[in-house]
Amino acid sequence: ERGLIVNGNNRLVSDSYPHFMTRDWPESYRADRIEALLGNQRAATLAVMQAAQLDTFASEAETILPVLLARMGKGETPAESAAVAMLTAWDKKMDRRKAEPLIYSAWLAATWRRVVADELGDLSESLSSPRPAVLARLLTERTEWCDDTKTPTTEGCISQVQRGLSDALQSIEARLGNGPESWRWGEVHRARFLNQPLSRIPVLGRLFTIEVETDGGNYSVNRDTARIGGE
Repeated sequence: ERGLIVNGNNRLVSDSYPHFMTRDWPESYRADRIEALLGNQRAATLAVMQAAQLDTFASEAETILPVLLARMGKGETPAESAAVAMLTAWDKKMDRRKAEPLIYSAWLAATWRRVVADELGDLSESLSSPRPAVLARLLTERTEWCDDTKTPTTEGCISQVQRGLSDALQSIEARLGNGPESWRWGEVHRARFLNQPLSRIPVLGRLFTIEVETDGGNYSVNRDTARIGGE
């Protein structure tokens, strides 16, 4: 009816669909964003389609970032306070030139590991990429997951979120040095173009491999997967 078909690798069928397709559907953030960008357009012009294809807005951050910030407070160290202030003012665009996407992605990944790794054990490796909607629910509704089962004390979600940010900042500092003013998302978020077979040559292979910094993230329309903080 609307003359519009949208899909961003999200679930296509209802639970009643009789045929098996997959057990692991990505969350619908990208499709929802495409719907928002195109739903009210009167025509699919070149400019409209280009803007949608290149859109770097992190839709999932609208859900999970307020949950993280609400449990963080102002931060216990100058570095944490600076990170909280930056993310509070962030426009949620995964811009390769900015530090905010890097801090956010590292914090999300570190908190995810702290909340789920102990319960899932070896299975946590298969869920190494954070699921923002799941984490938001664990931090707000299923808070028993926040306790670290490997320690005698009982940890709460506030402490795990705070420790997650500490883990994230330490990880970034170890990789890029001190000071968010010099950090950029593009430092760790890169597209790699391999030469077949020259890129496979030990030592010399890197001379034949081209890397460029890229915008976008795991859940933006302009998508490029990144694992942050687990390398």
